[in-house]
Amino acid sequence: MRRYAILSAVLLSILLTSCSVRIGDFTIVSTKNYEKNTKYKMVGRFTGDDIRFFAQSNLKSAADACIQKAPGGVYLTNAVISIYSGFFTAGYEVTGDVWAPAETSDLLNSNIDSYTLVVKNGEKFMKNNNEVIEVLK
Repeated sequence: MRRYAILSAVLLSILLTSCSVRIGDFTIVSTKNYEKNTKYKMVGRFTGDDIRFFAQSNLKSAADACIQKAPGGVYLTNAVISIYSGFFTAGYEVTGDVWAPAETSDLLNSNIDSYTLVVKNGEKFMKNNNEVIEVLK
């Protein structure tokens, strides 16, 4: 009887084992159309995933799930993408700062940082009144 209990515990631990591996860190990730002349505000840091049982998961669906958690979200910055695998499950997890178009009231509020994309000499920057962040070369 004790042998069956040990065997059952070992099998159960194997079935419940899972792993998550970081694929990479990305400066900007988006699955939506980005309007160059629009100012954006950071809404918050969110996590989205696409983890499926006995099926192929999709990185785009995981990024969409993350972006759509914020109202009006368009793109992510400082994104971390991980792949998850379990015994019968697999999928992607995306975490990042979600940005949405800034409203007029947001632009007048000095407590909310709003950024716009600037292209200069082939380099791309996110710029607001206080700082410039280089995003792509």
